[in-house]
Amino acid sequence: MLARVSSGFCSVCGAVLRDGVCPNGHPQRAQRRQRSRRRRRGWWFLLVAFLLVSAGAYAGLVWYPRLAATGLTEPASKEFAASLGAYRATVSAFPPGPTDPQALVDSCNAVLGTSGDARDRLAGASLDLEEREPSNLPVVSSRPPLQQVRELRDLMLDFYPRAQEGAGRLEAVCGYVTQAGAVLPQLDTLGSTIGNPRDPAEIRAAVAAATPVAEQLLADLRALPPPEELAGLHSSLQAIARRIRADLDELDRTAQTGTAPVVTTLIEDIRSSFDTFRQTFGTAPQEAGAAGLTTDIQEVEGLAQQIVAGLRTLRDVHGLPGVTVPEG
Repeated sequence: MLARVSSGFCSVCGAVLRDGVCPNGHPQRAQRRQRSRRRRRGWWFLLVAFLLVSAGAYAGLVWYPRLAATGLTEPASKEFAASLGAYRATVSAFPPGPTDPQALVDSCNAVLGTSGDARDRLAGASLDLEEREPSNLPVVSSRPPLQQVRELRDLMLDFYPRAQEGAGRLEAVCGYVTQAGAVLPQLDTLGSTIGNPRDPAEIRAAVAAATPVAEQLLADLRALPPPEELAGLHSSLQAIARRIRADLDELDRTAQTGTAPVVTTLIEDIRSSFDTFRQTFGTAPQEAGAAGLTTDIQEVEGLAQQIVAGLRTLRDVHGLPGVTVPEG
């Protein structure tokens, strides 16, 4: 029995082993244990390989899209919030409708004081975003939240140039308003110059003093290049100024031969033209809005609202850290 378990004999038939091999071909226990160990090592290798592949797939389909989405959204959202705030500050300073001429000039000065910074921020954010390309890896690029980030980036790239264009149009309108507003004091000068003359000599003296002021008013208006949005308003202001100049000539002629009621009517017409000029000037926001400025601003704001909603979804639903969500 001891011989059969000896290392020199076959563990199955007891034959003498030749170089550790049974002449009858029986496998030995040691060889079977080696083959068993090799089979077990093979299964362990397959298990480890499966775990590694699974981890890689998880990283590729879950972890990496979140990492890439965060890397793009965190700086882009901060830049968007800053540029949107500057843009809204510029747009909100412009009156929504007809207003007092001096209030309009003050509002336009406020617009011009912020529009440069707004346009610079919008342009800088647009350039920075164009340099940040989202991942284009097959399958991975379509995984959430990376897909949502790609769509949001497209909206931002649409928002920035349109906001710049809107701010530029508003800046042009306000530039004209502030320049045209410089002629408003000339209306006050005309009113005080004409006064309330009673006899022909006083009337002629008043007309002689008011005529250069009226001509300067016309010259200043002719020198102004209006933006497309206010071309009609500019023509109306020029027409009113020409009527004032013509009424002064008529007043001068009437002073010699006309009656007091006629003279009084002409003076009232001239003063009425001053009021009409101011009222027409105050309709600049309405005129610019009707020419498409209001529509452009509303469309840009609509884009901004979509982007804000998208950023909020990335932060609250997908849980991306570092996402800045502007108010509104």
